[in-house]
Amino acid sequence: MSSSATISDQLLFETIRHHLFTAVVGDVMDQMGLLHQFLPPAIKLCDTTWLS
Repeated sequence: MSSSATISDQLLFETIRHHLFTAVVGDVMDQMGLLHQFLPPAIKLCDTTWLS
C-alpha cells in the first residue's frame, strides 16, 4: 500500500467520523437490503464519559 492511499484513507475516515450521520448510514444500508443493523433509539448509552 502506498503512502498516498493511506493518507486518502485517513482523510476519508476522518471525514466520515465528523460529517456522516448514523441515520444516513442506516438509510443507505436499508436501501442495500441490510435491514435491522442498528439498535432501537430507546437504547441509550449508560456512561456518557465514553463519548468523545
